Amino acid sequence: MNNAEITPKSIKVHIFENFGTDEKAANLREGVMFNKLLSALEIENSLFEIMDRNDAIAKIAVAGKTFSKYDINIIHWSGHGNLNGVRLSSGEKLIWEEFAELFYSIAEHEREKMVLCLSSCEGAGASILESMLPGRIYGHLIAPSRKIGWNEAAVAYTNFYYSILNQHLNIGDAVSWMNTSIFSNDSNVPFLYFNGKIQKMKYKSDIPVYKAMLKMIEKEYPSYINIYND
Repeated sequence: MNNAEITPKSIKVHIFENFGTDEKAANLREGVMFNKLLSALEIENSLFEIMDRNDAIAKIAVAGKTFSKYDINIIHWSGHGNLNGVRLSSGEKLIWEEFAELFYSIAEHEREKMVLCLSSCEGAGASILESMLPGRIYGHLIAPSRKIGWNEAAVAYTNFYYSILNQHLNIGDAVSWMNTSIFSNDSNVPFLYFNGKIQKMKYKSDIPVYKAMLKMIEKEYPSYINIYND
């Protein structure tokens, strides 16, 4: 595992929690859990409870105003979702393009460095955003490719944050550790990594050979990229 030559950087995790009545009744508050966990690890973080679309826009704008103070901004989005988008606490459903609009108050040069962690079922569907929209939405995306249970997401992202923020692992190793931590060792691993820069290059290219080359780069990229030195 490559965790050498780390450049010290300031980090903040912005937690946005969407929850249904069942989670609230059972006290399955993932956002609260990560707020306490990251605070115990002395990792600066903030917790926002999201109710509806307008609430999300307003609170993401508040978080975005602090982005320039940090070298690395991580968005942890907790809530229900599917291959087409996410669901807010109010029950509103946002397709991925509408989800991306929530972050437009954040300057694009800040979004280009943003690490987006989607703790929602089939959140990997958000990877289509770089092909749909002209601007960059994220620098890095980590999300599940299938339906994911609350306990699986909690364990996996706990290991991811510990791996990259405390052990300084590269993203490929950290995501592999996420999957291993929930006993997923097969080729159909639930948590995937996408790089916004590589995706944007790939989707803009109409040359088959160039596309093949980019696919090769994309496959190898996570094995050496580290968010500290990106």
